[in-house]
Amino acid sequence: MRNEKLTLGYMHANQPFDILPEEYFACGMPDNANPPWFVYGFAFPLSNSIGASVEMLQAMHRNVPTKFHEGNSVIDAICKYVESQVDANFEFEIRRAPVDCHPKIIFVFRICSSWMPRRPKTPEWVPVLAGVVAEIFEDLGWKAPQPKWYLHRNMSAYDDSRDFNNYPGL
Repeated sequence: MRNEKLTLGYMHANQPFDILPEEYFACGMPDNANPPWFVYGFAFPLSNSIGASVEMLQAMHRNVPTKFHEGNSVIDAICKYVESQVDANFEFEIRRAPVDCHPKIIFVFRICSSWMPRRPKTPEWVPVLAGVVAEIFEDLGWKAPQPKWYLHRNMSAYDDSRDFNNYPGL
């Protein structure tokens, strides 16, 4: 039976997702499948101009201790600082992820992807971590939007007619 949710056109039309459907997680698909790639995180917006968005990032960067600046781009320094402020009993990374969606989003500060979980659902630690990360962003001067699931930009290589109901791995 064909699942309409497993077409890229459906995914494009309905993203971002608050809760990612089970069938979109890599571990929820057959072993030979090549599943869609989603990232979960905070969308960084394109403000009125790219200059205004860059200024917003630079303002956050100015609030990051200088020891994180050396050898890192503005965004990477922010990510490294956020990582350093999270007290977790697991390895955690926050990274910039390009997304395939609305032109008013420059990138997403990613904290999870649909390829990471071992079960086809958002891990319980993800929303908890998102709350901590949102507070750190606020301390840096940015009121982050609610985190959501977005298609990774790599998915833009495929046509909306791509059907994950019958696409084996490459």
